[in-house]
Amino acid sequence: MTKPDDEIATPAQAAQSLQSSVLKRQFLQSFAEDSSSFIQTWLASPSRDLESILGSGPSEGATIREDLSRSEFFRMPWVEEAVAIWDGMRVANKVTE
Repeated sequence: MTKPDDEIATPAQAAQSLQSSVLKRQFLQSFAEDSSSFIQTWLASPSRDLESILGSGPSEGATIREDLSRSEFFRMPWVEEAVAIWDGMRVANKVTE
């Protein structure tokens, strides 16, 4: 029997699939060995990425955050309504608690 070309894995596809399986196994094995340390390490990576994007240190990110807080984006007409809705939901949650 012959298989259609779509069903035949090329060596590159097989290698990629194998590499993916190895990475998945390493990921799950690390999690199983020490889950709390694994999660802390795993979450630290996006945190470092965010620091890189916003700038790190006491002054590097401050300029970007200051620019964001002074942005015209927050003066658009929908912002007041969004804040009022958010505040109403916050108060409603306090009342139901």
